[in-house]
Amino acid sequence: MNKISAMKILLLFTMVLVFCPAMAQNELLQLLQAAEEANPNLEAGRKLKEAQQWEYRTGLTPSDPEIEFGFMPGNSDELGDKKIFSATQSLDFPSVYHYRNKLANSRSNKSEMDYRDFRQQLLLETQLTYYELVYQKKRDRYLTDRVQNTVKLHESLNQKMERGEATILEVNKARIQRIELENQLTLIKANEQQLVEKLTWLCGDSLPVLRQFSYREEILPGRDSLFSDIIRSRPDLLSAKARKNVAEEARKLAGARGLPKLIVGYESETVPGEQYGGPKVGISIPLWSNKNNVKRAKAQQEWAAVQYAGKVKQAGFELEHTYSQVESLQKSVKNYRKGLEEMSSMQLLNKSLQLGQISIINYVTEMNYYIGAYENFLSAEHDYYRALAVLMRYRL
Repeated sequence: MNKISAMKILLLFTMVLVFCPAMAQNELLQLLQAAEEANPNLEAGRKLKEAQQWEYRTGLTPSDPEIEFGFMPGNSDELGDKKIFSATQSLDFPSVYHYRNKLANSRSNKSEMDYRDFRQQLLLETQLTYYELVYQKKRDRYLTDRVQNTVKLHESLNQKMERGEATILEVNKARIQRIELENQLTLIKANEQQLVEKLTWLCGDSLPVLRQFSYREEILPGRDSLFSDIIRSRPDLLSAKARKNVAEEARKLAGARGLPKLIVGYESETVPGEQYGGPKVGISIPLWSNKNNVKRAKAQQEWAAVQYAGKVKQAGFELEHTYSQVESLQKSVKNYRKGLEEMSSMQLLNKSLQLGQISIINYVTEMNYYIGAYENFLSAEHDYYRALAVLMRYRL
């Protein structure tokens, strides 16, 4: 029977280890989904993207035809009236329409990348805000236990002082410790409230119920693999690449606009007893209207190419820095966990005080040391997951 009970406990513990991280990850995914669906700024960004894409598809067709009609009465009845009719259509060189469509597609793609970049930044802000709330909740849980323990200690010392078993110095030391921890806890709860309000706004007042308050575990890829994924997937880099493509198509379009335009139409003239009519053809030679446009477009293309190359290089520098930071913080978190496990627990510290093995002064000193070490651990853990989220933001 004992073996069966032990097996049940082991199975329950395994299920907790397996399902709790999954539940925490689902909680964060629900939060990100709520922000994507209901954030007002993101909704405005979607509308702006649609408006820009429609704008880029405007003006791709030939210019409107022109129709003219003239009526000129003669100055005598013998001459009669003269009537003129003309219909003309101006057409650009065929390559102009080709490059104009390609330019519109490139601009539409850049608008899409700009929106994705804005979306990713907002979702990253949501994730980092949630991580900050996780950090504060962990501090809250830990300090709440410490405050309850300190309150009991302070009350116990007051009773002992009344019996002459404790000094006023020991009571004051416990009281100061209690006040400090209570003040810290009050500040933490205020921070939690502010973070919840921010998350509520980020989610468009549709904040899902949050219960887990845990970081999302992610596997850190190798540097080379990660850099390749970033270049292929990060919207800010794709936006810069799209800008380079836009500049290339704009240069080609500027060159095509230097070719003549074709004008075709029909014209007729009617006078008493006679009528003339027939097709009309002409060309418009851009001698001055396209001057320096090609040079300007070429300069913009070179600028866009240099800017994209610079952004890729900057992304490489950021990757090296953040990747090293994540590795360093990961080691720090492991070292803190190991050190805290080896340190005397608060239960042993409380028991030593109750048995009179340590004084209240030593107890407060040891407790402050332990609290400081645990605070450092929580801070390092928060910094690690925050840096990891920034590094892996291309997956959002």
